[in-house]
Amino acid sequence: MDTTRRTARVFLFDDQGRLVLIKRTRPGEDPYWVLPGGGIDPGETPEAAVRREAFEELGAHIASIDLVVTAHFPSQAMVLFTAKLVSMDIGARTGSEFTQPGRGRYDIELVPPDTLPHINLQPVEAHTFVLENPGVFSRR
Repeated sequence: MDTTRRTARVFLFDDQGRLVLIKRTRPGEDPYWVLPGGGIDPGETPEAAVRREAFEELGAHIASIDLVVTAHFPSQAMVLFTAKLVSMDIGARTGSEFTQPGRGRYDIELVPPDTLPHINLQPVEAHTFVLENPGVFSRR
């Protein structure tokens, strides 16, 4: 049985060209940033997963989804997209991460794309992709 975790993440742009990221702050750890997204449920397409995760994590509706790359790593297969933010209502966020204080903070930050190489973007594979493919952001 294949135990590779399948994930979908999105480089989500607002109407000013900034990326919508989640700043994770956990007790006793340095902060880091993550792209909206997460696991792909059985029977779900990667695009459907990234739409679902964007709503769960950001209260966001997204459009203009474009596939960037599917990357395979020892522990996961990650599908990366770019998309445009249509709307966001942080009061609509759902999930246990918002109800369990021990999991730390999940703050939404709007970040200019040129700052990505200088922040601790996780997972490391997404950060590596940013460093190796800076031109992907010129499309937005």
